[in-house]
Amino acid sequence: MLKKENIHQDYTTYSAGYQLSLTMDIQVYIAPHDPVRLLNQLLEGLDYKKLLSTYSDQGRNSVVPPVIMFKILVYAYMNRAFSSREIQRLCQRDIHFIWLLNGYPAPSHHTINRFRKHHLSDGVMEDLFDQWIERLHALDEIHFKNLFIDGTKIETNANRYSFV
Repeated sequence: MLKKENIHQDYTTYSAGYQLSLTMDIQVYIAPHDPVRLLNQLLEGLDYKKLLSTYSDQGRNSVVPPVIMFKILVYAYMNRAFSSREIQRLCQRDIHFIWLLNGYPAPSHHTINRFRKHHLSDGVMEDLFDQWIERLHALDEIHFKNLFIDGTKIETNANRYSFV
């Protein structure tokens, strides 16, 4: 009987050759005029009382503070990432999201979905975006001169000649 040779290596045990530890300052890798810095600065001055009021004083604290979760969601939406699993992956791998997390661990997709469902409902999201638009108007970035209405017609599958 032949003895099976183990060709797989155990990477979970400590070995000095496999793990390289570097102390990094993430600030260095993000450009001074990067959009994530601008977004962070604009969202810092908002009043988050309505968002914080959705949290209970009892029970466990959230892993990521709600203000940082809101910043992550807004930055993800800016980058056309809408799926909670995609946002989770970006928080684990993208340097901009890691910088926004400010040392907190990347939230799971369950945490992201719970935050969207339970804490951004009841007018909280509208309140925060209203504050953001007012802040941009105060900085003379928005002038309220133009009004855009989307008149896109999308054909449905129900009937060949019907439009929505």
